[in-house]
Amino acid sequence: MATEEHKRFWDNVLKAAEADPRTEGSIRGASGIYHPAVALGVDESRKRLLIVSAEHDARTAAMAQIDIQSALDGVQVLVVRPVAVDLSEVAKSISESLGRTVFTTEDLSALSAHSEALGEAIKKHLNAVLAPLAFLGKIPLNVLSQWMSSIQQLGLITFSQSTDEQAPQNNKLTIDIDKLAKLNPLELDNHFGVCPVPLYQLKPEEVDLLNGEPNLDDVRELLSRRGILQYFFPAPDSLALGLIERGAGSQSVLEDQLVLAPAMGHPFGSSEIVGEGNANLPAIIDALQTRKFVVEGEVGLEIGPAGRHVRTSIKFQPREGLVSKIINRFSFNLDLKGLFGK
Repeated sequence: MATEEHKRFWDNVLKAAEADPRTEGSIRGASGIYHPAVALGVDESRKRLLIVSAEHDARTAAMAQIDIQSALDGVQVLVVRPVAVDLSEVAKSISESLGRTVFTTEDLSALSAHSEALGEAIKKHLNAVLAPLAFLGKIPLNVLSQWMSSIQQLGLITFSQSTDEQAPQNNKLTIDIDKLAKLNPLELDNHFGVCPVPLYQLKPEEVDLLNGEPNLDDVRELLSRRGILQYFFPAPDSLALGLIERGAGSQSVLEDQLVLAPAMGHPFGSSEIVGEGNANLPAIIDALQTRKFVVEGEVGLEIGPAGRHVRTSIKFQPREGLVSKIINRFSFNLDLKGLFGK
């Protein structure tokens, strides 16, 4: 039974993305390296390969994607990376309790009188952080990779020692958790064009849903609510806002960037802002301008106040990886044209 449950979680995710799950545990890239995968899915009709990466960080997962993409002519490779732990919440809790992010061992000793209140606050966040570890029995993961990812997060904590040679008893150890408190565990995945799956955000009932035999519409609704499904089937109007915010500039450049999405294995889903009546990209862009989501600026299209409000709610979701993926590909194509004069 446990084995079947292990299969269902990612199977349901892959099926919701319209890919057929496969059983391979790795796939070879053009370099000859076999890249580990938690799960694989194939969308034969669209020539897409969906990979749930077993790599421990975003950079390695992105490099694996490029290596595999280079080996598969005519197939578009999409990479998902599970992220099980977010230690920034613990750092934020400590920061809120102490009122700062830099403290000494003396500061910790002085808090002993308030240790119960501080302990409860930290325990609350720590329980939330560690909750996904209970999922390990239900969600297939590369456990070593997740521990390595956690260690990388802890590496953001910096330690410094002040010494007093005349009075060694006054030596102090200073701990700075500012970088960890500001960490967004999805940021690098989004930067490199990978789709992170923040398992630490999932509720137990959501994990149970994905481990069962649900109606796929329920799975799609869950993945859409978490900003994951839109990576595979982007809303063209929301995607346009992201590209404009990141400096698309003119409408012609924006349209060139948008058409890359389906060409890279990300067929458009339903529009989220301007309605279903706008079936082509120029009409969608015009509708965004009419509704003041987009305005004409000094150097081309810019995000309007309404557009900034929308972007605030979605720019840190897993879907954001597609914006970076398109921009990176577009910039690469421009570099090639400049290099070869074509």
